[in-house]
Amino acid sequence: MINQQLNYSAALFFAIIVLAVAFCQVTSKRYGASNARVAEMLSDKPYFSYADLHQVISTDTKDQFLIVDLRSTISFKKDHLPGAINIPEEDLLNRNHRRTLKDKKPVLLYAAQEHRAVAAQALLLGMGYEDVRIIPGSFETIRENVLEGFNPHNAFYSSDKARFDFPRYMSVQAIQSEGESRAAPLMPDAPEPNAIPGGC
Repeated sequence: MINQQLNYSAALFFAIIVLAVAFCQVTSKRYGASNARVAEMLSDKPYFSYADLHQVISTDTKDQFLIVDLRSTISFKKDHLPGAINIPEEDLLNRNHRRTLKDKKPVLLYAAQEHRAVAAQALLLGMGYEDVRIIPGSFETIRENVLEGFNPHNAFYSSDKARFDFPRYMSVQAIQSEGESRAAPLMPDAPEPNAIPGGC
């Protein structure tokens, strides 16, 4: 009798586990693209240049794109790109926002910092959205270079390129590895350190 009860208990426990696994498989989010496909799409044409953005805003063709501001609602209310909608980055996976993004228009993302828009782009591409591009730089940089006064010199601006001079960084690393003590500063715009009086 005890053996029979143990067998029933074990079968019931096993059935509960099987049902739980099946439930998780059915309700889990499916990604629309493999990692390799996402990497390919990211390297294909990830940025929407300031020249293109200026043309879209000045010719009033904003309705051909879904411009998404990933900043907070408070920041969005203070200022945003013309025609943009606000989807804070932490709400990007919300079901209502996913419905909005399913529109057939190309999606243009911008955020308070460019790396946040890059992360959101990778997430959306992984979920199966096809045409998702980034407006480079922070919103302040976009406002300065596109809204306040477009300068063709900054038409293909990238804040990462402006912030980091990678060839120079690599040459500094090579010099240091050869044992030379003198190296060029990594950040040319950085102020020189001030001498602190006193000490040893």
